[in-house]
Amino acid sequence: PEAAFNDRLDKQPFTWPAARGAQGEAVDMRVVPGKEAATCDFYYATDLAAGWCALTNAAAGVGFGLAFDPAVFRSVWVFGAYGGWRGHYTTILEPCTGYPYQLEEAVAQGTASQLATGATLDTTVTAVLYHGRASVGEITPEGEVR
Repeated sequence: PEAAFNDRLDKQPFTWPAARGAQGEAVDMRVVPGKEAATCDFYYATDLAAGWCALTNAAAGVGFGLAFDPAVFRSVWVFGAYGGWRGHYTTILEPCTGYPYQLEEAVAQGTASQLATGATLDTTVTAVLYHGRASVGEITPEGEVR
């Protein structure tokens, strides 16, 4: 079945972190809604400047990040459940080879990666946990958090 997402955000592309809400209001995507928001978001980070992504709880100084090959993973899917999907409260970062998640649509718009019959692809994704930071400027392929 098709996933159902709330319409908290406008459907137009935005430059991180300044999104627009469904009613045109400014939404700072660095601020995570509380569980009481009972909403869930799903969006794509595209046109990546580098091959890494991270989530940081600035107040606690802890976070999680991923480093990956941006030539392979050309987008990052971001799913946030803030009490609105089965009551879960989580944010998931998923480096992906294409977007949107509907394969037929991704193929039609030329954003789905393809692998030739019999071909293989080797790549690495590095996951890191970190603490003592309010923000991250980079995660290297070796897992160094800067």
